[in-house]
Amino acid sequence: MTVKINNIGGFIGGTICNEAEIVAMSKKSGIDPDSKPYNGVKTEDDYDIACVSVPLKICTERKDTVIISAPVGYAQYQWFKNGVKIVGATAQTLEVGAIGSYSVEVGNGQCPTKNCCPAIVEEECICPPDICVPFTTKKVKKK
Repeated sequence: MTVKINNIGGFIGGTICNEAEIVAMSKKSGIDPDSKPYNGVKTEDDYDIACVSVPLKICTERKDTVIISAPVGYAQYQWFKNGVKIVGATAQTLEVGAIGSYSVEVGNGQCPTKNCCPAIVEEECICPPDICVPFTTKKVKKK
């Protein structure tokens, strides 16, 4: 099976995961003895997940940050930067202000999907300048 992402609807960066499951089998194609089609069990061989990482761009000079998140519903989360455990980073989301490759484990060191992709944060090539617009405020007396 081949899957193509045609439109990611204004997607700026991060990871995109596509999930697919065999929903039915004909008698002509045979029987799958170790899984049941269309039961939603992600660990069976009739279910697969493919992901793609699209780098997120930040300007570290301006102290930009991005928030990356893992799927909800797990009792434990542990975030890693470049494969090294981030001490104290145990929430479902992580605010990131440094370049690197970020991944998460849930529960007993498991990836939340069968095929995990890291969230990649890169330096923006040219940081856009801050724009300051002068303005004046004036207090108006009420009558």
